Amino acid sequence: MIAGKPRPLESGCCEADCPIIRPMVRTRPALSVLLPIRPARLDSAHFREAAESIRQQTFADFEIIVILDGTSDDAISRVTDVFGGDHRLRFVDEPRSNISVGLNRGLETALAPLCARMDADDVSEPHRFETQVAFMRQHPEIAVLGSAFARIDEAGAKLETVRPPTDPREMQWKLLLGNQIAHGSVVMRRDEVIAAGGYDESQDRAQDYDLWLRMAGSVAAVNEVLYRYRARTTDRHPRRTHDQALVAARSMRQAWARLSADTTENETAERILAELLATGRCDLGRLEAAMTERPNATELIALLFARAEASSVRAAPESAFARARRALIRERTERLGEMGCGGIWLWGAGRHTEALLANPEDFAVPVLGVVDDFTAGSRVGVFDVVHPGVLAAGDDVLLSSDWAEGVLWEASAAARARGVRVHRLYADSEDEAAITVARRFPARVRRVV
Repeated sequence: MIAGKPRPLESGCCEADCPIIRPMVRTRPALSVLLPIRPARLDSAHFREAAESIRQQTFADFEIIVILDGTSDDAISRVTDVFGGDHRLRFVDEPRSNISVGLNRGLETALAPLCARMDADDVSEPHRFETQVAFMRQHPEIAVLGSAFARIDEAGAKLETVRPPTDPREMQWKLLLGNQIAHGSVVMRRDEVIAAGGYDESQDRAQDYDLWLRMAGSVAAVNEVLYRYRARTTDRHPRRTHDQALVAARSMRQAWARLSADTTENETAERILAELLATGRCDLGRLEAAMTERPNATELIALLFARAEASSVRAAPESAFARARRALIRERTERLGEMGCGGIWLWGAGRHTEALLANPEDFAVPVLGVVDDFTAGSRVGVFDVVHPGVLAAGDDVLLSSDWAEGVLWEASAAARARGVRVHRLYADSEDEAAITVARRFPARVRRVV
């Protein structure tokens, strides 16, 4: 729970330990902006840019709660100067506390039902508050709303655009794998956040991620870029990243522990994992859709496993044989092109053909299609497999098998007899093809002879 709520003070109070400074008269605004800042940043150009982006909002019905780490007349004067004397300013004093404590005090003293976060060196687009307040009014089921955001460098140049999930169901399970939202980009329902326990005051790192995990299911984002998050290229605290990772990992583990371990409805995961184990490929999208419909511990494990397997397959170095095969296909098809071949058919619908078609840039002449004696009607790559009977005199065919090329050469005898030009990939002569057949299928060769 949020503890240590500051005692109310009369307006104009001048006590030295006054935690809240309010204007004399205040109407209830629609939005409270929570802006924590440390004294060391009060004179920075980034803070002035952040303040100006707040003042330039197209939506004006808000108050600005500046959360200071040690309020003094000088600090208040400097902030007021940066904001051009804006009458909407209020100050909360939380000396020597972490940001979680300060944000909780800001939530407790906010006059508005909606609270926007803002960091002192980031930038909000002019229509940010207008867009997010309108969305929250239209979607009462959403308690925390982020937005797409641009990561910028110290000079303000864009590094990348990040688009969090807009569907709260998708957001719910993706939060299980990591924080999806820039903290400063959110608008929150004050009462719902307080009811969820607010920010964990024992955490000075990743406190936002911990809160989102506890509120998962009512967290979403708009797809429009409304915020610019400044990536820090230098950090005076080298342990910060490691400490933050530890806090995030603890919150993630706790969220995983809350997942159901029901195993009665996991046929989707079993089918997809079976496909992965059998073929090395699977439809990750189906696992993600299942998680969106019903987050489940079993399907989460399946998803993590499938992602790891897919990543390892993509990252695996190409084998020496695969490199040699690609070089050979380039050499053979270049030679065919020099001979006047305008396109070739591949004979064989197995893994060898799949591997060749996975690198179409290796072919010096176009691939016209795939033929096979036994699997006509199936599909390999972008081609529907057809029977070799469709081949006509003058067609060029390349046998596609690494271990049964001799067998395919024998099977192509009828096509060759009617004028189809059949080419071998691995054997350079008919004699070599016959030797290959004799080595691997001696009984069949004896019958042929």
